[in-house]
Amino acid sequence: MLTKLSKIVAIAIIMCSSMLFAQIDATPLDAQTTKATEKKPMRTTKSLQSMNFYLPIESETWKIKAINFDWSSVSYQFGWTRYRTDANGYSSIFGLGIGFLNGSLKDEITRKKTDLKGLDFNLKLGIGMAPISNELIVAVHFLCGLDMKLIEGDVRTDTRKYNPGAIYVDAVIGGDLVVGYHVFDSIGVIGGIDITTNAYGIGAYYNDPGRLSKTSRLSYLFTGVNVTPHIGMFFVF
Repeated sequence: MLTKLSKIVAIAIIMCSSMLFAQIDATPLDAQTTKATEKKPMRTTKSLQSMNFYLPIESETWKIKAINFDWSSVSYQFGWTRYRTDANGYSSIFGLGIGFLNGSLKDEITRKKTDLKGLDFNLKLGIGMAPISNELIVAVHFLCGLDMKLIEGDVRTDTRKYNPGAIYVDAVIGGDLVVGYHVFDSIGVIGGIDITTNAYGIGAYYNDPGRLSKTSRLSYLFTGVNVTPHIGMFFVF
């Protein structure tokens, strides 16, 4: 009787052990299946609002009274930008910014340099592709934009002091590379670089704001290269 009971208990233990091991072996497979099912796609549709710091390094050649002037400047800008990515891979941007610029204007004939500084207001639009837009965001765009600059200097000579300056509008075209990463679900960091050229610029240049009758026309066409690194923080809406 005891022998028969022992056999029954042994068989029960073996069956329970077999079921337990089968469950343990199946658990990783279930977890892997769930993980594979929940894997995020490469591209998602999202809209990002970002606050960025820009550092534009710009150059161009102005024509004033048939004389060429080389202009170069560095700006410190803050801007707001809306990025949108679609699941089909398309991407777009729209941005507004304002900054302070500091530059120098050099006459190509006399090589005399005049330091000018002032304000820069800008707008940019772009359309392109975002091959990756999940937790990591990678996008490239074709850009076009408008800048309006108001600049003035302070020049002193042995005989007098005067304040040369300019106000002009600049249309730019080019491209950018943008890389972002979600730190949290709705907050992340984003940065990139814009490379553009000055397609067309027009405005007015004066040697003395008190004598506006001496104002000269300023213009240029497809000149210079602008490099603008930028970094900021984005929010998902």
